[in-house]
Amino acid sequence: KYSGVSPDAKHIELFWEMLTEFNQEQRRDFVRFCWAQERLPANDAEFERTKTRFQIKASIKDGNPDLMLPSADTCFFNFTLPAYTSKEVMKKKVLYAIEQVTTMDKDEGMEGVDGIGEEEE
Repeated sequence: KYSGVSPDAKHIELFWEMLTEFNQEQRRDFVRFCWAQERLPANDAEFERTKTRFQIKASIKDGNPDLMLPSADTCFFNFTLPAYTSKEVMKKKVLYAIEQVTTMDKDEGMEGVDGIGEEEE
């Protein structure tokens, strides 16, 4: 599902390309980041039984999307994806987010992290 963004948007197409290029560990990290679970339901019937659905939401933040990190609502399996301008930028930001986040609390674990979302010089 999609909220506030078209499935045909360029950054959405890039997202699905990027995700197919991830290895199994990166895919597991992505699911954990978005849903706080280790793995997806085993089959379509399990998805329906548990009413599980994945939703990509548009970022509502103003500014340069290439300077933003993605976020997730783990209780709802929602992933907020800024409209990155390239797959390379998207992959860098998404991998940073999924590999560095160790908590579901957005306010915890990011203290003292300088340069997040800033352009490299």
